[in-house]
Amino acid sequence: METKETSGQEKAPAGGRFAALVRAVENLRQSAVIGKINRFLDSRSMLAVFAVLALLSNLLGWEIAVYSVTFLLALYAVVFGRDMLILAPIAAFMYITPSAENNPFINSDSFFFPGKGPGLWLAVGFISFFLILFCLRVGTDGGFARFFGVRRRFLLSFLLLGGALLTGGIGYAGYDWRNLYYAVLFFLAVFLLYFILIATVRWEEVPGDYFAWLGLFLSLTVVVQLCNVFVIHADNIFRDGGIVCNYIYTGWGAYTSMSVVMLFGMPGAFFLAATKKHGFVFNISGSLVYLAIVASQGRGSMLMGAVLYVFCAIAVLRKKQNRRGNLIVYGVILLAVIAVAVLFREKIFELISSLFERGDSSRLKLFRDGLLRFRNHPVFGEGFYACPTDDWNNLGGATFIPAFWHNTIIQMLAGCGVIGLAAYLFHRWQTVRLFFLQPSYEKTFIGFSVLAVLLTCLLDCHLFNIGVTLLYSAALAFAEKTGEMKGGKAVSLPMKA
Repeated sequence: METKETSGQEKAPAGGRFAALVRAVENLRQSAVIGKINRFLDSRSMLAVFAVLALLSNLLGWEIAVYSVTFLLALYAVVFGRDMLILAPIAAFMYITPSAENNPFINSDSFFFPGKGPGLWLAVGFISFFLILFCLRVGTDGGFARFFGVRRRFLLSFLLLGGALLTGGIGYAGYDWRNLYYAVLFFLAVFLLYFILIATVRWEEVPGDYFAWLGLFLSLTVVVQLCNVFVIHADNIFRDGGIVCNYIYTGWGAYTSMSVVMLFGMPGAFFLAATKKHGFVFNISGSLVYLAIVASQGRGSMLMGAVLYVFCAIAVLRKKQNRRGNLIVYGVILLAVIAVAVLFREKIFELISSLFERGDSSRLKLFRDGLLRFRNHPVFGEGFYACPTDDWNNLGGATFIPAFWHNTIIQMLAGCGVIGLAAYLFHRWQTVRLFFLQPSYEKTFIGFSVLAVLLTCLLDCHLFNIGVTLLYSAALAFAEKTGEMKGGKAVSLPMKA
């Protein structure tokens, strides 16, 4: 008995010190100073700070400094923050931070490659340390049972989709083992942020307009980046009276990627146009974002953006608040469009003709190839790396990302067969169900952002390019929790979610 007591006393100090440290940290979180800091970190002002950080990195090549500051903010949040809401803007804005000099697809010396600089290992180190602290925070804030036990509407469909991705290409003679790597990478990108946010955010303290502000700042940040691209590449972009879109690129993506991120954020501007004082200012901002999308030459985003613009306008005008100001804005825009169409009709016709003739044959060829591969291997498909290699896929040595068939349905059929398509359609059904059952104004505009990605992916591959996938993942978390957010109370309907 004496020996056991002594042993217990020897072990007690270590456990006691840890418990004391946890209590000390919890007490600090309750302090007035920490409370003010946390309110700022979770505010729209912090979104503006992230926008500035993204621009400093993208325009000036300050990636190391910006990543360091951002990870320090994340470390602060996981230790002293009230929750992990900050992960949403971190994922969104860090995606658009890389400068053109460090684009891994065009520069084999990018510091994102091992041995080319400290960037990759710095990121690995920060992320590893963050995950350790995150696990400690989860363990001391309710425990892992609570974290994993939180209800997540998309859990089943995400798990089925992840399993289907892993089976892609089974039985195909030319199977590439990189399929397993990419399947895990894509699954983590589409699932992990959603999974974490659902359980670690105090949604009752999140303003109902937070996601709209996030989208507005994100889209305007890319607009500034696009303007910078037009300035520095002006001699190559503007040729023979037209626009050479191949020179519209930055460190994190080409013109198509820039256009879809702007389109993703555009509905946020129109939500604010309908709900905020002087809403016409936000209406003008949203319209300028769509103008930037047109200038970016991303055909899919231009076409689907026109559809989304109309949807947003209808939703904005259905709201009585700011209706007169918004009507004036739309009226002026309509008159301006008519005037430009009349005065420059020949030039516009030439631009539109060249725009929609560009690459159509290659895109149709990809569609036929994908359907042929599905016909040859209908159950599990041929895997993601069976797609014919695009030219960009060999640039800079970043060949770990496969080429794509530029259509989500064909992508799933060719890569994962009917198993993959069935899992994807089940996920789509859950998505539709979420947005149409117990709707709210906030959820509708988040739905427009999700729809922007899904529509453009009928003509492109953004959902599979990892970066946009993070935005999609965060959007689903916010949409699922709108009913719990400030000002985001759902409208009751006869059917239950």
